[in-house]
Amino acid sequence: MERYLNDQLAEKYPSLFRDKDLTASKSLIRYGCECEAGWYDIIDDTCSKLMELNGSKRIAFSQIKEKFGGLRIYIRVENIEDKLHKAKNPFTIFGINIVRLILGKYLAKKKEEIFESARPILHEAESLSYKTCEICSHVGEKSHSNYWVKTVCQKCIDKYETNTYEKN
Repeated sequence: MERYLNDQLAEKYPSLFRDKDLTASKSLIRYGCECEAGWYDIIDDTCSKLMELNGSKRIAFSQIKEKFGGLRIYIRVENIEDKLHKAKNPFTIFGINIVRLILGKYLAKKKEEIFESARPILHEAESLSYKTCEICSHVGEKSHSNYWVKTVCQKCIDKYETNTYEKN
């Protein structure tokens, strides 16, 4: 996807794209959305839905890419428990962080709840991508060509076959 489209998404949803400046070993979102511009609206809609979730401020993208003709969106949920562990805590008895002990299971459960509420949204985005041309966003279908699987419309297939297809 073109850099300016990635920048638009990051500007519109800064908390979801907050890891974009991390090294590749920490987050692959630094490479932007690794797909064509035809799926921009699907990604934008997915971002909007994720922002409506309870706990959305803890969600960040790890990677967005095309794989086997479908859109894959990988997220992480910020682990507040780690912050509690690292924070100076006056509530320590015999070296045991009492706050972490009490809140640990609750926070782990809350993190899992956030993942579970995001899962249908991510699944919907993937399902829509199998029906949407990755290049132009018109109705498309999975196509196999030269060992690649892409979801494209007939018009884009014709452009590709006549060598007028341009990869964005």
